[in-house]
Amino acid sequence: AQLYHVTTDNAYPFRIYASQQDNSAVSIPSATVNGTIHERDSYTPGGGESGYIALKPSDPDIIVAGGIGSGNFNGRLIKYNHRTGQWKNITVWPDLAGMGSGAGSLKYRFQWTYPIFYSRHEVDTLYVAGNRIFRSTDDGMTWEIVSDDITRNDPSKLGPSGGPITKDNTGAEAYCTIFALAESPQEPNTLWAGTDDGLVKISKDRGKTWEDITPPALPEWALISIIDPSEHHAGTAYVAATRYKSDDTTPYLFKTSDYGKTWTTITNGIPSTDFTRTIREDKAQQGLLYAGTETGAYVSFDDGANWQRLGGNFPVAPVYDLIIKGHSLVVATHGRSIWMLDDLTPLRQMASGRTGNGVTLFELPSKVRFNPVIGFGGSPQKGYVSYHAASTSHVSYEQVEQPDGTMKNVYVDAAANPYDGVIVSYYLPEAAKQSADLAVVDNQGNTVRSFTTKVADASSEESAASGQKVPAAAGVNRFHWDMRYEPAATLEGQELADWDKPVGPKALPGSYTVRLTIDGATHEQPLEIVPDPRLDTPAEALQEQLDLLLKIRDRLSDTNRAVSRVRKVRTQVEDWEKRVKDSDAAESVQAAGKDAREALTAIETELVDTTTDSPLMAPSRLFEKLNALTEFVSLAEGAPAKQGYEVFDELSTRLDDLLETLDGVISSKVRVFNEAISAAKLPPVG
Repeated sequence: AQLYHVTTDNAYPFRIYASQQDNSAVSIPSATVNGTIHERDSYTPGGGESGYIALKPSDPDIIVAGGIGSGNFNGRLIKYNHRTGQWKNITVWPDLAGMGSGAGSLKYRFQWTYPIFYSRHEVDTLYVAGNRIFRSTDDGMTWEIVSDDITRNDPSKLGPSGGPITKDNTGAEAYCTIFALAESPQEPNTLWAGTDDGLVKISKDRGKTWEDITPPALPEWALISIIDPSEHHAGTAYVAATRYKSDDTTPYLFKTSDYGKTWTTITNGIPSTDFTRTIREDKAQQGLLYAGTETGAYVSFDDGANWQRLGGNFPVAPVYDLIIKGHSLVVATHGRSIWMLDDLTPLRQMASGRTGNGVTLFELPSKVRFNPVIGFGGSPQKGYVSYHAASTSHVSYEQVEQPDGTMKNVYVDAAANPYDGVIVSYYLPEAAKQSADLAVVDNQGNTVRSFTTKVADASSEESAASGQKVPAAAGVNRFHWDMRYEPAATLEGQELADWDKPVGPKALPGSYTVRLTIDGATHEQPLEIVPDPRLDTPAEALQEQLDLLLKIRDRLSDTNRAVSRVRKVRTQVEDWEKRVKDSDAAESVQAAGKDAREALTAIETELVDTTTDSPLMAPSRLFEKLNALTEFVSLAEGAPAKQGYEVFDELSTRLDDLLETLDGVISSKVRVFNEAISAAKLPPVG
């Protein structure tokens, strides 16, 4: 998709709104309870193709969107009611000019992507801008003219486009218009405006009078693409402008700290031909800036003095707009759809100067305890496309291994949710020499999860339990903790479908500490896990759920350890039977061995299925029953149902009986076998 401008709402998960070239406006979630973001999760919030989108702060179901490209009228404006699905045309001046007329024939001129926003100070006040600024306090039923024409209003630029055979005035050809308009976050009466004919202006009386504050270093006839007043300091603003239509691809970014009396050019680090479309200041960290150019996105940690490209997997594409929402950066590209950087915390900490030169464990943003439901599907295999259910249909994906050993689903026909866990970022000035350890502890000092990687042996037993390595390379490393406790002990050789693999229960909302230890030196950061704001589950209910899930996990571990014990002892018995088959003691040893093996196998087949490789033919044994009970208890957030406790108690009693039987077999039948091989002067089994 080719996106023009982007905004978000305040829901959780928040939704993203943007206008698409040659298509509709679109609203799409930043995450879903199905684990992926699919086309069916989107809807059209009025408008279409061109312009900005604005959500009414006092009623987010009311959405106002520009729609010149989707219908009649210069400055077409649609109000959409998401509760009813109704569209209402609230165009400022619905006088059809026709494609044969130039912009000079219009009473009011509106750009293809003219500014639209609700005031942050008067939340029911809607602003739009053409060659003048208009204001409505009744959702477009009436409009007040706020300003005079504040453009150059050059008649030579207002003639019809096209000809001589046909004209081509579709709405994109209007000129001498206000292209950028923004309200001061601190001062309700201050408005900043930029025109497509090269002027920057400021009003301190809600638009009645205007002062020309155009940067002297900006060549004439530039298009003022974005004005971003600072969230942190009144009088400070940032401007992005372009002149590529005049065959000038120079980047133009400016900053003022005195209401436009003086300006500083801030483009160092951006290539001289990579022209700039947008600039935004981080809402949480003063001096941290983001810019969008014709080829990508850039970041500045020093208020624009220096820029560097935001890399990673971000594509080479025109960036038309970007906004900051919480800890996320949302980027609208013209050709590669919408992209989102999920965690800005490391960038904010670097911009604040709180990193130093040594090992740095970056601060951790609070994390919502979200519980998406991933449906059943095929078992993924490396190099092959698999699928899983997502709501009423399926999505396809490939699994790609990450540097920390985790597997990431890369979707073919959907977008992935933001990572459902905690991303721990840290900087190492040099690679670890001995070990890298990471632990999460609760506010009582109890270890929730721990990971260890020996640098000399990255596949050491310490890290093999979870399959995760703690990356320890020089530079910035990232580790993914799924917010879960340790899973059940694994059984060697056990092959399970993805949805059947035991996982530990999710950590409860509360205060935690993340400890990173590199070569013996420990670094800590606090972590807050917060409840899902959509839910009202009592803390006591979540604690009851966690307690039962931990009990089930421990019983799964007991089951797997018992199976491992059975198999170890039986293997030893079988080995000795083979070794004595030609000796005088063969008959007595093999008889005792058979008796012991059969008793051990009988216990094993009660603990875990051993009869078939096909799940379609497999009976449910104790492991499968306990494992399935985990899903019953954990599917939704809340206290377990009574029958969950009852089934657990029954299964736990059966397990205790089998463990007691196993002890009895080893103390009787295996003892008899040991006596037989002892009589043959062979070392015993144990």
